[in-house]
Amino acid sequence: MKGFYLLLLLVFSLQAFSQTYLPLTDDMEIGSNSDIKILGGNYSVNDGGNEGIIRIINQENVVIDGDSVNVSGNGFTGFLIKIFNSKNIIIKNFDSGTNFYYCVKATGSQNIIINDCNFYSNKVDSVGFIDVWADSTGSLGGGVYMADCDSARIYNDTMNLQNDGVALYHCRHIIIYNNLFSWNTSYGIRMFRSDSCNIHHNVSAHINRPLTDPSDAAAILMIISNENNVEYNDFTYSGDGVFLGQYGWDEIPNNNYFAWNDCSFSPHNAFEATFAQGNIYKHNIANYSWFGFWLGYSFDSVIDSNEVSYNSGYADDFGGGIAIDRGFNNSITNNNFTGNSNAVKLWEGSPASGYTGFSSHDYIISNNSFTDNKIAVYNHSTERMSLNNNLFENNLLSVYLTGNCDYDSITFNQFVSGSGFFIKNESYDPIGAANNTFPGDSAYVSCKIFDHDDTATSGPVNWYPCTFIPDTFIYQYQAPDDLNEMPAVWDHFLFVEGHQPTTVTWDENEKVTGDQSVHIISESGYNVTIHYTPPDNIIPQWLLGETDTLIVWCKAVIDNPDNQWGFQDNFFRLGTSNCNGSGYYDYTNDCYATGNYIPCVMNECIDQWIKFEIPLAGNSDWVRTSSENPDLSSVSYVEFNADVWDYGFEMWVDGLSFTDHATGMEELTTGSAAILSCCPNPSKRLVEVRYCLNEPGYMQLQIFDLYGKLVCSLYEGSIKSGIYTQTFDGFSYLPGIYSCRLIAGNSITTAKIVLLK
Repeated sequence: MKGFYLLLLLVFSLQAFSQTYLPLTDDMEIGSNSDIKILGGNYSVNDGGNEGIIRIINQENVVIDGDSVNVSGNGFTGFLIKIFNSKNIIIKNFDSGTNFYYCVKATGSQNIIINDCNFYSNKVDSVGFIDVWADSTGSLGGGVYMADCDSARIYNDTMNLQNDGVALYHCRHIIIYNNLFSWNTSYGIRMFRSDSCNIHHNVSAHINRPLTDPSDAAAILMIISNENNVEYNDFTYSGDGVFLGQYGWDEIPNNNYFAWNDCSFSPHNAFEATFAQGNIYKHNIANYSWFGFWLGYSFDSVIDSNEVSYNSGYADDFGGGIAIDRGFNNSITNNNFTGNSNAVKLWEGSPASGYTGFSSHDYIISNNSFTDNKIAVYNHSTERMSLNNNLFENNLLSVYLTGNCDYDSITFNQFVSGSGFFIKNESYDPIGAANNTFPGDSAYVSCKIFDHDDTATSGPVNWYPCTFIPDTFIYQYQAPDDLNEMPAVWDHFLFVEGHQPTTVTWDENEKVTGDQSVHIISESGYNVTIHYTPPDNIIPQWLLGETDTLIVWCKAVIDNPDNQWGFQDNFFRLGTSNCNGSGYYDYTNDCYATGNYIPCVMNECIDQWIKFEIPLAGNSDWVRTSSENPDLSSVSYVEFNADVWDYGFEMWVDGLSFTDHATGMEELTTGSAAILSCCPNPSKRLVEVRYCLNEPGYMQLQIFDLYGKLVCSLYEGSIKSGIYTQTFDGFSYLPGIYSCRLIAGNSITTAKIVLLK
């Protein structure tokens, strides 16, 4: 607050001086007690000596007003304004400052205000990695540079399209708010050994090195910077949203406070803080990134009331919501975790140099909601973890323990449902897991807890006493006739190499059978996996041992011109996780299975509906592999994976079912072709004719009037099998009854069309 009052005093005191109008020239020396208005106009000035075009050296009480002033430097060198050992300085209203190294360079000064200035398109790089640990000698160029400054306010400025927006080195009490820093190539805000600053309500998005790995760029970089408040900022789509590092200085507590920031869609991490102590993260959004929070070697931290959803990495087991290697004394509370590969991942990896004494221990994980994650809580060699009062719903695996897990406890949690295990203990240690609530009865829950009863190498899970909710579920031993029907749920586990979202919805219009299909739209397209969840209270234990074929209809649209290959690989997964076994079968259609690219069978469904019949024993098109010990006599979940690399796709999946005869699902017609629908019917003009071909060949689709006279031909020629749509335009024909006829092979089908006035 002291810095704030000093700045107010600065504003009032400078109002006492009369304003002087001057044109902009090089080497302008500004004295104390000056109120300078630069004459409006466009200036091109070269700061040849890098001493500053406007210089404020050893002065105080200065105002520089650049209203209607546009200044261009030369070759991204020099400075528009240079401030040294001065105080009570106001820089305001510049329409533009471009083509400099930095527009403002301030060192050893205090009580500075920079507001309503457009300092953009200054020094910029797009290649090369950044030394994040560099002091001021490694500054990169951009809008404003401050070193050894105290008490400044930077607000309502635009500083983008350059390396840095604002760079702070060894500064204190800097307030930065309501600025636009987006589309810089290094950092929106760079802080090195800068403390007690307040960063709020800025837009610092899309900060990336476009021609190198974006992970060394960040919306805000904070190196050995402590006691700062960072609130209400837009840090989306940047290499990292927040990148905080304290390596080698962990004996100094950070005690930074991050609240209400959105760091989503970061190709690396939404939040990264390493070797850091005492940071608080509350009410932030950390979605659609590699990791929501990467907090390696962090301790005494609080992660509370954040939204952490749809974060995944380049493999099932690497990437997710919160990841902490060798951290301790951390609290993870009241967060919402949805659709992550690992919602919370704690482990003890190989120690970093200088940190061999760090281990993973002492966590409180409570009052969180874990929904639709692959693994909700992963614990490797983390001791004294207290996991209590959390909700686990529809996770593939709720709690997974491995390594050394002494004194871990899992208590007072509610396990609503889940395809895989509720608790999987592969550690040697006993786990206290009393007083939890489970669906089902003791026999069912026992099958959903993996411990020493399943393998001698695992410690026991002491899960009694507990509460059962036996009336809330029904065992389902027969798979539904069509899994792509509501009220089932197809949620998605999203991999984000393209850093774009994927949506999964129902489609009642584009479908083959039933009332709807599952509609997937992915803007990234890398390893998008969707997961079948039955309606509430249904527990699948499908008896597929006598079944030989999986049937599914698919249609896809891939319209990115950069994608020359279509699908790269796909798989369907049938998994088991109960008393009959665990693990899964994958049925993979891999374009690179031979080592050379060959067109995927899945590419046949691009732009048309195609039915795939996948033998559960596998074949040359759909190679079957297994993990652990799957059992087709008790299948508990189904997943579908589609991969088009980074190019995005749109896809519909319908009629997924199982049959015990090799010919597959009951045909839509007894012949080789059928008219499925003519809509709308009756119609005043346009009628869409939807038809199905079960095998490729020559076909005709024709319209006849009531007297058998050919009116028009909608299609005639060779065509692949699939579902198609043709449009009949009845505008030129009289109202009445018409016949639509489909001829394919030995099959002839007809449908009536009524045209109205």
